[in-house]
Amino acid sequence: MSDLDQVREYLGRNQVGVGPVEVGQALRAMGELVTDAKVRATLEALRQDSVGAGILDPLLEIEGVTDVLVNGPGQ
Repeated sequence: MSDLDQVREYLGRNQVGVGPVEVGQALRAMGELVTDAKVRATLEALRQDSVGAGILDPLLEIEGVTDVLVNGPGQ
C-alpha cells in the first residue's frame, strides 16, 4: 500500500477532514517525519488524485496541450 493510500485510509478510518493538521497526524501515525513540505506535497497529491487528473495533471498544464491519449500502463 502506498503512503498516499495509507494517509487516505487513516483519514477515512478516523472520519476527519483533509487539512494540514489531519494530514500531519496521519503521517505521524505512519511513523513519517512530518515537515511542512511533506504535508504540502501530500495535500497536493490527495487533491490531484481526487479532483484533478492525477499523474496526468503535469501534462495538462503544458501550454498548448489540449488532449492526452492514454493507451495503457505499459505504453
